Amino acid sequence: MDHPAETRGEGNRRDSADPTSLRQTNRAALAGLQADRHLPTLKKPGRPSRASVSLRDAALILEAYDKLKVNALTLEHVLRDIYRVELPHNKKHMILKEAGRALPQPSKQTRRKWVRYEREHSMSLWHMDWKQLSDGRWWIACMDDASRLIVSYGVF
Repeated sequence: MDHPAETRGEGNRRDSADPTSLRQTNRAALAGLQADRHLPTLKKPGRPSRASVSLRDAALILEAYDKLKVNALTLEHVLRDIYRVELPHNKKHMILKEAGRALPQPSKQTRRKWVRYEREHSMSLWHMDWKQLSDGRWWIACMDDASRLIVSYGVF
């Protein structure tokens, strides 16, 4: 198939008035980046590593626990309000467990019961949810448990 002479080769040009090709422009930009040493660097994949608790904070947690004898959640509020230390209660619980001042809680480490309704195959079990809207009508939806597809819904 023959193309007119004026349309041939326009696919690799940025602008028909500019004779510089896109490839030449990219090469020039890359050369400039390499000359300036501003090449992008890849970050470490995944979640950032958890910051460890300082020895000062750990000593403060143990001191406050020995004085007050409260759980990690209450200790979180006390340390935040009195000592101005912001640490989540699960880190405090971990420190208390390592120091022998708290017991492990195996009931909180088991998988939750809500997964018992999940099915391996689509359409083997449907789930129905409803909510009363502000105008008094009800919104009802049927959802397939395996695929989480909303099969049908309606306002009644």
